[in-house]
Amino acid sequence: MKRVLLVLVVILSSGLLSAQKEVNSYKYVIVPKKYGFLKSENAYQVNALTKFLFEKNGFSTVMQGESFPDDLKRNGCLALHADVKKNSGLFTTKLVVELKDCNANVLFTSKVGESREKEFKTAYHEALRDAFTSVAQLQYTYTPINTPGDENVVIVSSGIVPSNTEGATEVNTIEKNSNAPTAEAKYTFNAKIYILKKQSYGYSIEEKKADSSAFVGKVYQTSVSNSYMLQAASLSGHAFFDAEGNFILERIIEGSDFLSKDTFSKLEN
Repeated sequence: MKRVLLVLVVILSSGLLSAQKEVNSYKYVIVPKKYGFLKSENAYQVNALTKFLFEKNGFSTVMQGESFPDDLKRNGCLALHADVKKNSGLFTTKLVVELKDCNANVLFTSKVGESREKEFKTAYHEALRDAFTSVAQLQYTYTPINTPGDENVVIVSSGIVPSNTEGATEVNTIEKNSNAPTAEAKYTFNAKIYILKKQSYGYSIEEKKADSSAFVGKVYQTSVSNSYMLQAASLSGHAFFDAEGNFILERIIEGSDFLSKDTFSKLEN
């Protein structure tokens, strides 16, 4: 019996550490104005309390509808999205806190916070504070992810390459993925040719025409290695480069809940 309990403790501890590492790589938490189990915005001040409790535990929060920080405007995947769900019984109010990434993947689920209070506001606040005890256990500290090899990347802000660095070349930003193009690259998708061009924010994407090219959108590099956000109308979504250098786009097909995974096949220049 003791051995079983020990195994359970180890499993729970490893799960907490894994969640902690993932959550720490996000800079912000976006709190919605209204939760699904409530009839109006910030009913019983539950949403405001959520924001306060996240900030109390070291998170930088933004309420949905407020002006976003500049870096969050450029890269929506810097933020986690908070949600609170209700699963109450006859005499008990139960609330659970979730944190999701920009692709709606649940990265963290709190313990079930409970309250036996009869008055709604008191019960919601007590249950939410109880659920946040497991958020506190994350001991959140914003820690941007660095991948193996990042320590060898040269950052040159002045345009001058250090003379003692062998093989270094002038760069504008950190290249976290060797398969990502360093200047310009061509890809084919749906019988069309697209061009990615290096920019300070990531890449611009253009569609090649007969004798010119047309701007399609922007590819923003996130704080996570080899993770990009493509903003280009119906082609908007999450993207990355695979081992062959192809540009892989994951997006929700408009008008449906279907997740499409599209491959922009790299062409030889």
